[in-house]
Amino acid sequence: MASPLSIARHVRRALARRRSDAPLDGELNIVPFLDIITNLLLFLLATAGSVMMVAQVDAQLPRGPRGASTNVVATPSVTIVARGVVIAGPGGFATAECTATTRTYAVAVPRRDGAIDSAALSACAARLHASLGQDDRVILSADPNVPYDELVRAMDALRADGDRPLFSDILLSAGVR
Repeated sequence: MASPLSIARHVRRALARRRSDAPLDGELNIVPFLDIITNLLLFLLATAGSVMMVAQVDAQLPRGPRGASTNVVATPSVTIVARGVVIAGPGGFATAECTATTRTYAVAVPRRDGAIDSAALSACAARLHASLGQDDRVILSADPNVPYDELVRAMDALRADGDRPLFSDILLSAGVR
């Protein structure tokens, strides 16, 4: 039978051999970590298609004049800016008081006391509607700094002049500077 000292010596030698075969201290084994990350990545990619929500926005482009065979869009455009209302129709921009058209940018309905003049805008819209005939569409846009209530007042002014209906189909457009 072996003595306890020889057994202890034998165990120390075996432990010394194992320590010399062990990897260096401070070195990490990242293979299990990479296995977990790869599995998580594959799982996320496989489930992303079923979880992701896709939104669809229905949009209608403005039509051209009725009966026209060309692709020219003749829908008038009303833009609310800081100085007033700019109206652009098929003939160009409406001048002040909507008396004529010009090729240069012009404010057709200036502000009165810091607000949109709804009566003047309705009168100008009536002249524009009469010149277009049966078309009942208009594109309305506003500068981002224009208050929302002014946009609503402009929509009301474009829809009717008193009891006479004008533009029943108002398309909202993003405002630009």
